[in-house]
Amino acid sequence: MKIVRHSPPAWPKSYSCMTRCTNALIIASYRRGIGSMIDMKNTNYDHWKKLQQGALIKNPSDKSSRSKKFVGDRGYLHFDGRVTLKRINGSNETDPAYRLLTSDDIIARRSFLPFLREDQRARKYRDKAPLTLEGNKRVHSQQYSTIKNRPIMYASHLDACVYSLYSSILGTNYERLVLQQKLTNTVLAYRPVPLAGTDRNKSNIDFAKELYDKIKSFGGDIGILLLDISGFFDNLDHNHLSEKWCRVLGVHELPNDHRAVYKNITGFRYVFADEAYKALGLDKDALVSLRQDRKAVLCTPSDFNEKIKKQNLIHKNKSGRGIPQGSPISGLLANVYMFDFDIKVKSLVETIGGHYARYSDDIAILVEPSKLTGIYQAVQDLIEDEGLKISAKKTDCFVYQQTPGTFVNVIRKLEPTNTINLKQYPQYLGFIFTEENIHIRGNTLARRFRGGKAFLLSSERWKYFSLAARKTGSRSMPSQVEGVRKKIKPIVNEAQKARAQLNCERNKVIINP
Repeated sequence: MKIVRHSPPAWPKSYSCMTRCTNALIIASYRRGIGSMIDMKNTNYDHWKKLQQGALIKNPSDKSSRSKKFVGDRGYLHFDGRVTLKRINGSNETDPAYRLLTSDDIIARRSFLPFLREDQRARKYRDKAPLTLEGNKRVHSQQYSTIKNRPIMYASHLDACVYSLYSSILGTNYERLVLQQKLTNTVLAYRPVPLAGTDRNKSNIDFAKELYDKIKSFGGDIGILLLDISGFFDNLDHNHLSEKWCRVLGVHELPNDHRAVYKNITGFRYVFADEAYKALGLDKDALVSLRQDRKAVLCTPSDFNEKIKKQNLIHKNKSGRGIPQGSPISGLLANVYMFDFDIKVKSLVETIGGHYARYSDDIAILVEPSKLTGIYQAVQDLIEDEGLKISAKKTDCFVYQQTPGTFVNVIRKLEPTNTINLKQYPQYLGFIFTEENIHIRGNTLARRFRGGKAFLLSSERWKYFSLAARKTGSRSMPSQVEGVRKKIKPIVNEAQKARAQLNCERNKVIINP
């Protein structure tokens, strides 16, 4: 398939200069000849505040026992203290947090604190059949590491409020463009996609079920292309991001406050959490004690300067690529970055009667089997235009044959020498699609029961799986989960005994065996 190169689609005419300057939810307007900004922050701030307040109201239909937290009042420790919703509601206009969030000029001059970085290292468990698709005995050795490292960055509490505010401002404009380009059911992650007939939004379970239903009801043989963008967040080009940020706002260059946020989210500074704790002399017991105090901070400003800053523990991203995973604005920026790509691929796929959807870095495409190779090459070319790459080792390609109703792995149509991606069934968003059912991936089960609190057999631990079984109508999920439950119950009991014994020793309490 040939792909015609063309410039990014023109932005809607409604985004004229006059519209941009009068829209109540866009703050990027300047007085000619003076260069000072017309302050529309109060309107944007009030809109964001209402969203935050609304998110904290518990939905009666939400059976979760967890209560949501205000973005500035999350439970992690940082170099600053938590910011409560009461502090920013305007009841005290002299509060530094309120003054910051309602002033473009103060944000433009703000010195953001470094992120705290924690690397989540998880072993990948693979539940594979004893034989390959070719009938050969599967050996235990892996061609790729089974340890996955995922760096998570925690913004300081006040910085998190700033990022959340600008995510709201930018997101309002982005959502308008999504509606105009009919991408509502195409871009699935980091944004609300309403679930019809309810007051809730769709989750990965709903998206997986919808794709499965499309495959089964296509009316003929259907090609399935599942792709993964390699190192998605780590490889977003900063120049491209700046350009697209401007286009979503409808300006030629970023206003000073937006530029300050952009510079700090791209040239982000961070401190490894373990190094910070060690430098500050905080052991596990001290951290537990601090977390119980809502007003606690990791250190005083003077300790930060002496023990963190002057000891060169602050690192900075100087690569020209990448944004931190975990900030309140990162998901939206990833979608903004991919806006042109989403329009082009959707248009290309729908022109030949197919279906395209993207959930963060996971791409799903359904087309006629004869179109698979051409679409695969076209998507590779388009993603390279964005400075990104498709991960070869995570590329899957199948054909679902309506008669006799089976999945056939056809990865070698794309890559004749591929010996890696020989799965028997498609895997998407944590689920496996078989001819009769939707199953939970082994990796998904393992993540839910790995370490720490995962050993507690609470109803919260099983809620996701029961919800998945109900929404997908899967008959196999309950037995899958029950199998794991039986396996881990002895381990849970031993862990609980050891924990109780440790607590007794700490409290110097003698109990009868």
